[in-house]
Amino acid sequence: MEIYRPHKAYPVELAQFHSADYVEFLHRITPDKQHFSRMNWQDIILEKIALYLITCLNSVKLCRWNNRCCTVMTVSFHNLGICFFQERVMLRRKEGKFYAINVPLKNGIDDTSFTRLFKTIISKVIETYQPGAIVLQCGADSLAGDRLGCFNLSIDGHAECVRFVKKFNIPLLVTGDLPNEIPENEYIKYFSPEFSLRIPNGHIENLNSKSYLSTIKMQVLENLRCIQHAPSVQLQEVPPDFYIPDFDEDEQNPDERVHQHTQDKDIQRDDEYYDGDNDNGPNMDDAQN
Repeated sequence: MEIYRPHKAYPVELAQFHSADYVEFLHRITPDKQHFSRMNWQDIILEKIALYLITCLNSVKLCRWNNRCCTVMTVSFHNLGICFFQERVMLRRKEGKFYAINVPLKNGIDDTSFTRLFKTIISKVIETYQPGAIVLQCGADSLAGDRLGCFNLSIDGHAECVRFVKKFNIPLLVTGDLPNEIPENEYIKYFSPEFSLRIPNGHIENLNSKSYLSTIKMQVLENLRCIQHAPSVQLQEVPPDFYIPDFDEDEQNPDERVHQHTQDKDIQRDDEYYDGDNDNGPNMDDAQN
C-alpha cells in the first residue's frame, strides 16, 4: 500500500482547476480586508452581473444579492399594484443601496412604450455599471392575454428587448424560452384560432401616460448617478509561487530519524520475513547476539 499525504495547494496548482482571478482572490483575501466584510462568502460572485427582469408579477428574491453587496445589479420592469409592489423605483438597503432598480409600470403598457423605456434605462445601466455578464428574464405574464398579468406586450416586443441587449456583446443568459407550439391540453381553446404562443397585442387601454413614463425614467436615471461607476473586487498582482520540492533522499543525514515523508514512500515487500524494521523485539536481538 502506498500512502499519499496531501500538501498545501499552491496557486499554480489551483490554477489548473479555477480561473486565475479566483485563485488570486483566494490567495490575497483575509478577514480584515474591507472588501471581504461586504461580501457574503457563501454567495461570493467575482463577476459583476446585471439581472434584467421583464415581468408583471415578479417574485424573485432580490434581497439575497442586493442587500449584501454591489456585485449584482437587478433591474425589474414590473406591474405597479398594491398586492405586489409599492410605488418606488429603487430599493435602498444596506450595502446594496441603489443596486436594485424597480421600474413600476401601470396596466396595459404596449410594445412601443415599453421598448423605448427599456432601451433608455438599460443603456444607462450598462454605461454606469459595466457588467461582466447579463441575465435576462422575459416573463410570460407580461404578454398580452396572460391571465395573471396586466401588460399588453407581444413576443415581438420581447424579442426587440433581447436583440437590443445582445448588441452590447456582453455574455448573456436569456431565461424563459418556450416553444411556439402548444401541446394538447384543457386550455387549448383559449389560444384559438392559431393555437400558438405568438399572440398579438390586445385591445387594452394603456394607462402609462407619457408624463408618467418620463417621470419614472428621470427618477431611475437620477438614482443611477448615485452609484459607484463600475464597482468591482480589486485584484492585485501576486508574485508567483512554486511547488514544494520533493525530498532528496541522497541529501538526508543517515544519523537522523527518518522523516515521515520518507516512511510513507517506503513500500512493503511481500517477500520480507518481518512486517517492518521495528518488529524485531528485544528478545530476538539478544538471541542473535
